[in-house]
Amino acid sequence: MRKALTVLTALPLIFGSAAGNASATPAQVLAEAASIMGPGHPLMKDLSGPEELADLTDKSLVADPTGNGLLDAKRCARNGSCATPNMYLKAIKEWHPNSGIQTVDQLSRYIRSLKRERVIGGKYLSARTIQIGGVWTLDLMSGFSRPLMRGEYAWVDMQTGEVIMLENCGNVAKLILEEIVIQSNCRYIEVPKPKGTVAVRVLVVGNRPLNDDGCPTSVKPFGALEYRHTVDECARDNCDFADSKAYAAQRTGLRLSTESVKGSWVTVEEGIDIFKTSSDIEKGFVVIFCVDVLVNGKVQHRVYMSKNVTGNVYDQRGRLTLPSWTRYSN
Repeated sequence: MRKALTVLTALPLIFGSAAGNASATPAQVLAEAASIMGPGHPLMKDLSGPEELADLTDKSLVADPTGNGLLDAKRCARNGSCATPNMYLKAIKEWHPNSGIQTVDQLSRYIRSLKRERVIGGKYLSARTIQIGGVWTLDLMSGFSRPLMRGEYAWVDMQTGEVIMLENCGNVAKLILEEIVIQSNCRYIEVPKPKGTVAVRVLVVGNRPLNDDGCPTSVKPFGALEYRHTVDECARDNCDFADSKAYAAQRTGLRLSTESVKGSWVTVEEGIDIFKTSSDIEKGFVVIFCVDVLVNGKVQHRVYMSKNVTGNVYDQRGRLTLPSWTRYSN
């Protein structure tokens, strides 16, 4: 069987400027190789799910226990999907150390544990392969990245909540973490999301309109690249806030007559959604979240609100954290 190796030692003999520079790092050399070779190739395209990749891994390791054998020689010839078990092992170990896998014999079991889930966006680094001098090489260093589309499938480690692989190309992926910029006039509220969450509705209510104080209300669902204005994304509106407002008024002693913000968005249970609003939220307002939760194929509602709007404690980053919320209804 033709083998693919994950070696970089031959690169200085093949390429020009970076390769000819004795001080060039492996990343620089591989980046030049990637630019010459073009966009690269998927690790394993057209997979039906984690089970298929795990089966291919098992068969490959029977033929070559070292892990350097191709996972699928026919697919490699057909569409350039020329990954090996060791390529997947290396990518997962480097980008997802919390996975806990250390050896190639643990790989198929771990892959089978991944769950196929829809994702809602975000930008991810993506592993790929490039062919250098007839040798298929794993590329983790050239910075190849792309945004995920809403509704695209990925394979998720349910223990860590991390997206491990992108389904359409079989590539190991890594979320690009953005630098969080905190504005002193804003408050960043972490949205409570129980298991099965599919959508969130929010209401900000008080005895006067909320002053945006230069910080317009917006939301950043898990995986989104940026904050967006709070709008009503969900077509259905079957979560009535009337009872919630009455309960909040009773608990806080506030006159809650003015709805300042009302909106909804689609999300998933994994990750953190951040609701951003102005610091004026601390002065006589209540924040209420109605969360749509899928239970046995049916949508139920979980309503959460701030316990005491005058007594909320914000962390150093200006974010109201989950312990500040109380569950109101079933």
